[in-house]
Amino acid sequence: MDSPEILKLILERLDHIEERLDHIEERLEKIESEVFELKQVVNHNSRILAILEDRISEEA
Repeated sequence: MDSPEILKLILERLDHIEERLDHIEERLEKIESEVFELKQVVNHNSRILAILEDRISEEA
């Protein structure tokens, strides 16, 4: 193989790696979004739990 062929193969491989990294980045963004939504649910549930605990302690 001569240098231009080797360079072409390297560039093709780099393009493939870049595509994979883009895909990974998209997946990470989706995961981050889902984690944010789950944190909101947990915070909401924690507030509900605190209210219920207060009511139970008032009734006791």
